[in-house]
Amino acid sequence: MTKAIFLDIDGTLLPFDTHKISDPSLQAIQKLRQKGYKVFAATGRPKLLLDPITDIELDGYITLNGASCYLPDGTELYKDCLAKEDLQCIIEKDEELKIPFAYIEENSWFINRVDETVERLAKVFDIQIPPIRPLSYSLETEVFQLMGYFPYTQDDYIFNEVLPNSESMRWHPEFTDIIARGNNKAKAMEILCQYFGIDMKETMAFGDGGNDIEMIKTAGIGIAMGSASEQLKAQADHVTLPVEEEGVVVAMKYFGLPI
Repeated sequence: MTKAIFLDIDGTLLPFDTHKISDPSLQAIQKLRQKGYKVFAATGRPKLLLDPITDIELDGYITLNGASCYLPDGTELYKDCLAKEDLQCIIEKDEELKIPFAYIEENSWFINRVDETVERLAKVFDIQIPPIRPLSYSLETEVFQLMGYFPYTQDDYIFNEVLPNSESMRWHPEFTDIIARGNNKAKAMEILCQYFGIDMKETMAFGDGGNDIEMIKTAGIGIAMGSASEQLKAQADHVTLPVEEEGVVVAMKYFGLPI
């Protein structure tokens, strides 16, 4: 029996065109929580970029692809930052790489450079471009996630030679989220389930991107959105419709959740 639902945000709960949760999805979440189900957000976004869902009442949050999870009252259950060695290596190789990296701190963020890709994707995801700061600042603070604006073709070099203590949570061809190695949404799911006394077999998870693969594989019922990659669909127990066609609600009804 399902007792907890984990929902990715972009491309799962929020369409990329409107960036707003639909009324049917919102009502489904409200009904489930009223009936005792636990409902969690599980996103690559940091806390400071959760504006599109701040009006939705949830039971907990997985952010930064699993590098952070916390309760609605702000109680932190887990967080893990990037290794200073990796951040130092970016500084040393910056002139060679010339890659924009956005640095996510606890409550703020900054970027080392801005190019056309950064500007274009900021419009696509309806987010502000962070202020530019010197790379040396990254060694003076805790960095929980990087957003690296480079394509798949550079992954092997970046994660073998530049960021060996980090790993990619890629869900877009032109950039990737980067967190400390060993973290993912599935690990954070287990932390939340342990806190609430829920067995992992009693979970249902929805996702659409590469950063959702571990979560979909680990959940009792893993559901891929209709727009998901074939790689993610292959790991899912069920494939629903795209977010624009109310895929989350359709799948909840398919599995008999009381919405």
